[in-house]
Amino acid sequence: MKKGWRILKKILIWGGLVFVFLITLITILLKIYEDDIEQYAITEINKHLAVKVDVQDMEVTFLASFPYASLNFKKILIHDNYETIESTDTLFYAKDLYLNFSLFDIYQENYEVKNITSNHAVLKIKTAGNGEINYNIVKPSKDTTSSNFKFKVEAFNLKNIRFEYANIATKQFYIVDILKSTVAGNFTAEKYDLSANAKLFVHQLKTNSFSLLSKKSANLVLGLKIDNKNKSYYFTKGDLTIEKMPFHIKGMLDSEKVNLNIKGDDIDLDQMSKSILNQSVEIANDYEGKGVVNFTCDIKGPIVATEMPSITADFSIANGEVKHLDKNLSITKIKLNGHYQNGQNKRKEELVFSNLSLNLLGSAIQGNTTLIDFAIPTFKGNLSGDVNLQTFNDFFQFKSIKTLRGQVVFNTNYAIKFEDIQYNPEQFDIFNSTGNFNLKNVAYQGLGDEVLYQNINGEVVLNGDDAAAKNITVNTQNSDMILNGALKNFIPFVEGNSPLGLIATLESDFILLDDFLGDNSENANNAKAQSTFSLTDKINLNLDLSIKNLKWANHSFNDIDGKLIMSDRKITVQHFNLKTLSGDIAGNLKLNNYLEKGNAIEGKLRFNGIDVHKLFKEWDNFDQVSITSDNIEGNARGEIDMYLYFDQYFNIDLDKIVLNNKIEILDGVLKNLSTMKAITGYMRTNKALKLALNKHIDNFESKLMHIDFKTLKNDILIENSRINIPKMDIASSAMDLSLSGWHDFNNQIDYHFSFRFRELKTIPEYTEFGKVEDDGLGWKIYLAMYGDLDDPSYKIDKEGRQATVKENVAVEKVKVKSMLKSELGLFGKDSTVKRMDQEKKKTVEFIMYDENQEKEELNPGKDDKKKSNVNKRQSNKFFERLKQAELKAKEKKEEEIKIEN
Repeated sequence: MKKGWRILKKILIWGGLVFVFLITLITILLKIYEDDIEQYAITEINKHLAVKVDVQDMEVTFLASFPYASLNFKKILIHDNYETIESTDTLFYAKDLYLNFSLFDIYQENYEVKNITSNHAVLKIKTAGNGEINYNIVKPSKDTTSSNFKFKVEAFNLKNIRFEYANIATKQFYIVDILKSTVAGNFTAEKYDLSANAKLFVHQLKTNSFSLLSKKSANLVLGLKIDNKNKSYYFTKGDLTIEKMPFHIKGMLDSEKVNLNIKGDDIDLDQMSKSILNQSVEIANDYEGKGVVNFTCDIKGPIVATEMPSITADFSIANGEVKHLDKNLSITKIKLNGHYQNGQNKRKEELVFSNLSLNLLGSAIQGNTTLIDFAIPTFKGNLSGDVNLQTFNDFFQFKSIKTLRGQVVFNTNYAIKFEDIQYNPEQFDIFNSTGNFNLKNVAYQGLGDEVLYQNINGEVVLNGDDAAAKNITVNTQNSDMILNGALKNFIPFVEGNSPLGLIATLESDFILLDDFLGDNSENANNAKAQSTFSLTDKINLNLDLSIKNLKWANHSFNDIDGKLIMSDRKITVQHFNLKTLSGDIAGNLKLNNYLEKGNAIEGKLRFNGIDVHKLFKEWDNFDQVSITSDNIEGNARGEIDMYLYFDQYFNIDLDKIVLNNKIEILDGVLKNLSTMKAITGYMRTNKALKLALNKHIDNFESKLMHIDFKTLKNDILIENSRINIPKMDIASSAMDLSLSGWHDFNNQIDYHFSFRFRELKTIPEYTEFGKVEDDGLGWKIYLAMYGDLDDPSYKIDKEGRQATVKENVAVEKVKVKSMLKSELGLFGKDSTVKRMDQEKKKTVEFIMYDENQEKEELNPGKDDKKKSNVNKRQSNKFFERLKQAELKAKEKKEEEIKIEN
């Protein structure tokens, strides 16, 4: 045993030494003959090539191609070589190209290349529009002398080769990766048999703009009888498998013509469906197909660089079925006949799908489609069917749809043109489309949409670019709508080329607006969590509205009529009328959506008969506590001019509100106002007021806590975050009160109140002549309330008193001017001064009979004296009136009481 081990050990050692010696010897010989081998190869290659070959490096080795020795060209590059066209594009590039020959050829100094190996290479075969080819690189050799370097190739070994073919004249474009291939044959013989095996990946087989095959794995086993003399090739074997679908190739071709037949019999429909859906492996694995597909293709005609031979193909599917494995749903009774032909002479290129029909539970679809003009693919055809939307959605599992159910019966003719169906399939043009779609109890809810649209019924009619909606009824959980009208540019809108124009009437018995607005309360103060409010610029609306009842939050609106127009991110509501809060509102509103720059609402409203108590209650007292729904009653009428600004998230900007409200409240009540109680509280703490008013304060407080008035009228302006209240007089049965001031959105206030002292008295006074009646005069009390509303300050309002005095003086000046104009004719050219209306008084005239007087009247000489007496009496009357007016003004000025803090 030990002896045998020693012998084996010696053999291994000597064998190893011999191997190392041979390797060393061969390496030395290759180094010795390397320059000769390279020179022989270059000389022989130059005999046959008409172009320059760029090589980064060359070396002779045998380790990479053992048991052969090889000449390795590293990073070899050959450029295009057209006959007349200049091009520097790549024809062939290889990272490594090995010319393999026997080791014994080194000893004989006669090198015969037996096989060629290429790794990581690119071969681009191109034909220009004029028929010129880029691979015109071989030249006939006139040199008949014997060479030490010969090509007697018997095999090609290819690995990771990108093959590209482009024929501009025939618009054929192919890109195929040769992952691994071996081609064997006696290539130097006049006639020989060729065999080839190839593992391929087809990136693209494209004719014009239409891709016939893309991103498919394939295997090819090929056998050819080749006659180099006649340049003919006969297929003895041609087995092509594409994604497990087998095809067989038969026929021949030569330098002038081609006659091939490609046939696929009984191709499994499951294999074909998975091949079609291979771009989404997850989806493909969810389906299973049954049935067979038959395919046959004939390629015949002359071989011309600028023309394609005739290609016709027919295929069919009979009794097919595709089943969804998870849902246990199946498309059954699939039937389809297809035909393809390329363009030949007057024959147009087209792909026809005829007799298409299939069933899916409660759905049935049938139709025909023809694809013409592959340069700009155009589909023409018709489809009709009765589709159950729920099973349709369950089967195809549309990711953007949460709920889809109901029935659609349709019949449509269509024509669709794609500019680039491969790279831009979303860009298409629909033309000559007609048809109708009847919707029956359809329900739809998009993924992420809170609203479920249900009970959708009605008809949509297509006619050219436009469509019409006939009695389309839609319900949500709480709302109902009926839509009738025209959808202008409906087809261009679907294509993405034009905005949709909807001209229609929208009717409803009830709409709950909250269903459509959603709840953003959680995100109201979080700008990052909100999204920019955006009106679509893809839809234009012109709607006549007729809504019986609309509710938003706790607000109710009834009998809404008007026109809504939306265009260019603007909404205008014109001439609308509605009823709310026991009254009527009419007017116009406009919303401008400026995206990131914000939003603005502006308009003018007229209102009448609005219940003020309900108004405050429904609108949560407008987020203030000064006057609440418990404190006010009455009916309001007036006008509002408004401008409201909102940020990009549609949150209102209080600093930019501008609102001018001309309001009149009729038959109103102000009661239990904490502000009024605070005023009388201040009166009790002010010594001067307490001394002057004494026991009347309690009675005055009871009046302030319940003020009934017939009319309250004012123009209230909201601007720069402040509510401005001009002076207004509140006349009630119990007292008259004047009020003015402002109140900002930070609850800072400055209010001014005034009332007559006489209105504090509740017990009448009597004298020896009887009851003392009010002569309209009396002291006035002026108070100011200012500061923070939650803790206001009070004071005697000197400024208010002074302003009133000035106002009274100005009024009396106007009266005096009017009196002068009426009595004396002064200021006749001043149109601002109006004549004073004469008081209409009933007078009693006593006529005294006197003979002397009668005589005097009969004496004409005394007329002038009588006229003079009349003028004198009239002048005395005017000065008496003037004196009374001055006295009255003086009394009003003295009536104001001055009480200091």
